[in-house]
Amino acid sequence: MANRLSDWIYPSLPEDLCFLKEGGGNYLYSVVHEHMYGMELTEEEAIELMDRITGLFLELKSHRDLNRLLDDAIKHKTDRLYISGHGLTELPERIRELTEMRDLEIFEQDLYRLPEGLFEISKLERLKVMTADLESIPASIARLKNLRELCIQCASSDRPAPGYRVKPKEEISLNSIPPEIGKLEQLEQLTIQYTSIHELPLELEKLKHLRILDLGMSMINRKPDFLYGMKQLKYLNVSRDSLWETIESEQ
Repeated sequence: MANRLSDWIYPSLPEDLCFLKEGGGNYLYSVVHEHMYGMELTEEEAIELMDRITGLFLELKSHRDLNRLLDDAIKHKTDRLYISGHGLTELPERIRELTEMRDLEIFEQDLYRLPEGLFEISKLERLKVMTADLESIPASIARLKNLRELCIQCASSDRPAPGYRVKPKEEISLNSIPPEIGKLEQLEQLTIQYTSIHELPLELEKLKHLRILDLGMSMINRKPDFLYGMKQLKYLNVSRDSLWETIESEQ
């Protein structure tokens, strides 16, 4: 009934599967609703287990090296990955080899463009990118047919130095949403914050499953009329001045 810890969900199965050490403490723990899972192991024990058990993907100190992180993620066909702290300006094209990936979160303040290989991860359901500035959302986003949540947050810093200042939003490179976004038929949540986007593509109307649209701190002066026809929207924020104000739709 469960092929991964994240499948171990109440009420079909008892929530928060754990194994306890005889002398006290956790050997394996899970907090399913927070997506927290782990084993209390030494680095050496973790490496030895990962070598023996294909599909067991554990966070290692050696994963501070991006290539080692990707090697292990690809080998174990992980479906969830968090990439941060590597000082990236670009993602390597081998990101396409994460063929089982469903949930990918990237927090790299110097990441400026997204590679074509990213849009070949056909099983991806959730993509979150946090960076200081982003060149664009490529039209290839349309290839992620299973995407349910897309979140892009500019003005994000994973290592702010003293005196660090974010760019004015007028200078953020991300200034448009490609019309191809309308091909993401499964999309339920679209969040794009702190950008110089000044208008929305009419193709957003095609997103019949979209429930949350959050464009906080954009350059949009007024909500386009077509948004009022999207009766399925539950929350709508098209704000120039606030990242956090979420306005309940009048629908």
